[in-house]
Amino acid sequence: MLNPFTAEKAACEGEPPQKDLCELEQDFVYHERLGSTPPDILRENPGKRRSDLMTDDEISVYLGKQQARIKRYEEIIAADPSEEASVIGDFLKAMRKNEKLTQEYLKRIGKLPAPETAEQEFTYEEIKTLLGELEGVFRTLRSEQQVPRTFFDPASGYIAEYDESPVGTVLTMYRAAIIDEDPVVTRNLHTDADRQAVIGALEPRGRERAVLFAYYQVNETDPWSGVSGHFSSRQSYKSENFPTPSTIWETLKRVKDNAEETNDIL
Repeated sequence: MLNPFTAEKAACEGEPPQKDLCELEQDFVYHERLGSTPPDILRENPGKRRSDLMTDDEISVYLGKQQARIKRYEEIIAADPSEEASVIGDFLKAMRKNEKLTQEYLKRIGKLPAPETAEQEFTYEEIKTLLGELEGVFRTLRSEQQVPRTFFDPASGYIAEYDESPVGTVLTMYRAAIIDEDPVVTRNLHTDADRQAVIGALEPRGRERAVLFAYYQVNETDPWSGVSGHFSSRQSYKSENFPTPSTIWETLKRVKDNAEETNDIL
């Protein structure tokens, strides 16, 4: 029986390798043509591209991490412009190129996530209602932020507090892991109602999510390392008269500020 790897290579024999493919478009044969070592996931799935082996949520997480890495290198060069001529500058150019190719590829196959909707008008009464409904979720997020302050990661169990991934990416990963019933992530979610409350509150582009982020005074793109402590230190939801008028107005203002910042990015 013909080895599937050999069959794939034979079918494309004589064709020059395409060097300008983003990471998500690459498959086993692509690496074979270039003489590079393919990732195990591609070796185990010949004929499949990376994107074929990812869910929509996993693609969103990948894009978030991609943007975070670019931002990190841009900040290094902004602090020391001489780094642009070093390997740092080379990495940044390569990452920007891969990002452009990734966006073009995902758009071409219909898998490019829709941009976050920044235009979300909220009323005082809606903010008041949603804050009250989110009280249980606030308690859950704080329980995940107990000392030592770490958060989840399906692969290793936790994300350290110094991780620089965007907050939005981290919480989207958290939500996806709950949906997948990851035993580490769901260890403190004892009922289906508890799990569904968090899943609903963190739905991408959802109104509850916008209010939750505003309550914690964070934006989707803030690095986790800079704001992870907000999820354990902000505890006004424990007050008997929560939410107070001042908390409601503060959250309403932050929702609008977050929307304006998202519009600037878009």
